[in-house]
Amino acid sequence: SAQSVALGVTLARAIAPWCAVGGTARYVGEHIGEAHGNGASFGLGAQADLGIVHLAVSGQDFGGGMRWQDRQWRMPATLGAGLALVHEASGLTLASDVLSPAAGPRQVRTGGEWTIAGRAALRAGWRHELGTRTEERADGAGFGVGLRAGGVWLDYAFESAARSNGVHRVGLSLAPARLGLGRPSSPEPGQAGFIGPLGSAAARPD
Repeated sequence: SAQSVALGVTLARAIAPWCAVGGTARYVGEHIGEAHGNGASFGLGAQADLGIVHLAVSGQDFGGGMRWQDRQWRMPATLGAGLALVHEASGLTLASDVLSPAAGPRQVRTGGEWTIAGRAALRAGWRHELGTRTEERADGAGFGVGLRAGGVWLDYAFESAARSNGVHRVGLSLAPARLGLGRPSSPEPGQAGFIGPLGSAAARPD
């Protein structure tokens, strides 16, 4: 059996009405049978909102490292760039990312999200690997749903894969300002700049 867990803290700040930057620190734990490992990594990102067009770049899993049993190595860093088209009136978002991981082939990920009244979201997407033979590609579709209650986002997604039975993902996002722990740092649903946690580099500057 195999299990993994990731815990992260992200800080983001708008430096102009149309531009934001952010940073992330993350802990990762892995368990495969009786063996286990853990590590830490860091990321940086920037996002520009130009009307309905959102552009972003990000670097993930830099620095830190992973310790597995008695061995240690660096995290596989990933560079990414993304573009999203956000139509706030309908709650529709279309996004596409290009990811270049240090330890694997480049990937193109496309998807869409429909946010309903800022409290629920339906998502679907497709992942495609570049530069690999057809029988070795880990292409696959993804489907998900998100729910919001106050300052809490709960997300579930299923990601299919050609070489496995698929992956289930569950995410929990907390917005301290909406929980009454600070001043709001992002607009409410329906205001300029709000989009749900799509997971796209172009949708979130982390």
